[in-house]
Amino acid sequence: FTMLAGCSDGNSGAGSDSSTGSSQPAPAQQEYPITVNDVEIKEAPTSVVTLSPSLADVMTALKYETLLTGRSEDCTAEDLASLPTVGTAKNLDMDKLKELKPQLVLTEEALSESQVKELSDAGITVLVQTPATTRETFETLYTNIGSALKGGITGFTEAQEKAQNMLMTLDDINRLIPACYLYDTTGAVVTGDTFASELMEFAGAVNVAGSSKNGKMELSALTTSNPNYIFCSSEVKEKLSNDETLSKLKAVQDGKVIVMEPELMDLQGSTIIEAVTLMA
Repeated sequence: FTMLAGCSDGNSGAGSDSSTGSSQPAPAQQEYPITVNDVEIKEAPTSVVTLSPSLADVMTALKYETLLTGRSEDCTAEDLASLPTVGTAKNLDMDKLKELKPQLVLTEEALSESQVKELSDAGITVLVQTPATTRETFETLYTNIGSALKGGITGFTEAQEKAQNMLMTLDDINRLIPACYLYDTTGAVVTGDTFASELMEFAGAVNVAGSSKNGKMELSALTTSNPNYIFCSSEVKEKLSNDETLSKLKAVQDGKVIVMEPELMDLQGSTIIEAVTLMA
């Protein structure tokens, strides 16, 4: 059984990209078995390990965090601190992971084929779900996770309602001002090909790096656009003040460099409400 388009947007358990289509996700005709991103899930998992801070945040937003029995070391949310760790997606401790005996592993980064096979032989399913980049894929992200964890009808419906409500909340926080999010002082920014850029629009900002891609903007273009607000980490804020060129930006001169740690832009659970509210 394969779910309809909204819940089959990848290639395989070894790695896939979320759908970038604009069609609305549709529920399955049954709870289980279902196929999400070409991975068959035969029954509702009661034990889940996440290798992604953002997917952990999504599970928390959906109130599914009680299913978590393990996490990667980079899942640092306080309410997950008591969970055992299994390394990271790039440096996975397979023995620890198999000891936990989860039914499902959620990851944004594809595991190797040998890792997927080894876990499959141990009765552990690996589901790759990449981050959202648009409103449509944000909803798909949620319905995929909801369907995998709570069923193609129940989980899908709960997750779709949650995603739509979050998007409506974000829509309510809206008035446009030129701004950017800087990851460092060499031009690493939130660009227009990311969902984080849409968060800035929800907050009422025009992302001055909106036409740039792949997380990079030429510093000359940044100085030309001269944003009214800059959001960045405390470390980057200090560097801006000491940079001969960037210290002349309007946001720096006007004292409108706002400390906002990168995880607020990168996580895609309820944290996005906090991020947009802070920027607004």
